[in-house]
Amino acid sequence: MTVEYRVESKDSQISIIAYENGIEIGSVQALSDGHAWAILHDVNASSEDVEKGLIEKATNLLKGQEIFTTVSSDQLDTYENQGFFR
Repeated sequence: MTVEYRVESKDSQISIIAYENGIEIGSVQALSDGHAWAILHDVNASSEDVEKGLIEKATNLLKGQEIFTTVSSDQLDTYENQGFFR
């Protein structure tokens, strides 16, 4: 599986979209002040691997900022393995 990630941004809104064979298979949205903080929201993915890839791309893009998110209890391990804290 070859996944292509595209980043789109406008003002404080950042979107990362995952594609496979030209078909969207996942996305994540972030709000950021561009300096100190960011909020990840609306993470949607066709598989856990795609979700992990989206989170990794987002955290790399937002490096140096405090990143906040809310997740359901069944996703805690995925986010903690990516460096998030409770």
